[in-house]
Amino acid sequence: MPASAVRKHYCSRCLNTFSEDIDQCPNLSCRRQKPARGWGVIFAEGDLFDRTYRIHKMLAVGGAGVTYVARELDGDNEEVGPKLAIKVLLAARDQGPYVRRLATEAQIIQELDHPNIVQYLGFVHRAGHSPYLLTRFESGGSLLDHMRRVGTLTVKQAALVGRQICWALEKAHEKDIVHRDLKPENVLLTREVAVHEDPVIRVADFGIAKVQGSLGTNLTRVGAFVGTPHYAAPEQFVGGAVTESADVYGVGALLYFTMTAKHVVRFADRIDPEDSFQLLCDNLPPQLERPSDPPDVVERMQTVLAAAMEVDPLARCTVVELDEMLQAVATDQDPVVPRHSRTVASGVDVAPVASVLGVAAAAESLPPPSRAHRPTAPAPA
Repeated sequence: MPASAVRKHYCSRCLNTFSEDIDQCPNLSCRRQKPARGWGVIFAEGDLFDRTYRIHKMLAVGGAGVTYVARELDGDNEEVGPKLAIKVLLAARDQGPYVRRLATEAQIIQELDHPNIVQYLGFVHRAGHSPYLLTRFESGGSLLDHMRRVGTLTVKQAALVGRQICWALEKAHEKDIVHRDLKPENVLLTREVAVHEDPVIRVADFGIAKVQGSLGTNLTRVGAFVGTPHYAAPEQFVGGAVTESADVYGVGALLYFTMTAKHVVRFADRIDPEDSFQLLCDNLPPQLERPSDPPDVVERMQTVLAAAMEVDPLARCTVVELDEMLQAVATDQDPVVPRHSRTVASGVDVAPVASVLGVAAAAESLPPPSRAHRPTAPAPA
């Protein structure tokens, strides 16, 4: 291990981290005694993981696990193959629903196998070791990292990124999988690019995806909020049915942020969900302001955002239609806005907010809308 690398421990009760192997958690609101099997360990650079991988660095710590960059070792203890991302459950989360979620995520990305979705490399779950998921490491970091390096995206760059996300979602929706947590942190770049280059992306983190059919059952209790408040669709705040339409909204909210560095509702993660819902209803669609882009290009993207971010999930465009509109923006054409009716089968007109609260909840019992078959679009070179 390099001299500068320090292995950290953590308390599995409060997730507080500390450098020394002490007898009691230093968190004054916890003060847990050191458990018999020891504190949880956050691996440091140079550590061996599961006797098979050498840790290069820690990427992120979440509420359920830690993600590392590593490489596999051969029989001579030499590193071989590409860099990997290893997502390991925390010691306090290595059982029950957390394991089922990680196993489901592994199965999802293995089955989807799409050039704009992170590549599955393996899943390990055995007695005596925390479960972990192996995926290909994307060296460009997240879309949020890219924005921190170069600033906001131009409208056309956002359109091209949005198209790639749509291609990934088309494949997921064909399998009745709804991502539910689209955000810049969950969109990865295959490599770092300069400010005027167009990123090639892969969608990551299907950990809270809604899965139906052969892949598994829904692991989220009815009415629970799931997602990230800044990018969640209105129906996610009020316990409405979360369908493919929520992902369409998520793409719109994500693209709006990449072009403006602003959220539709500030501090949505700190206020009551019902208040967030009302604020969203009052502020949708968001007004796109991009003085550095040509006004006609901004106006076209504004049209796209309006179609993707309708309050009423039944009135939003589909992911295929969103892809087509973004293609129009990227090629200096006027997007063709689909005309979706806010009516139910009875023919009664439904107000947008009522649809979110009522009609959307009934949508889960209806068969999914038919999709025109078309080949999966490849990632741009």
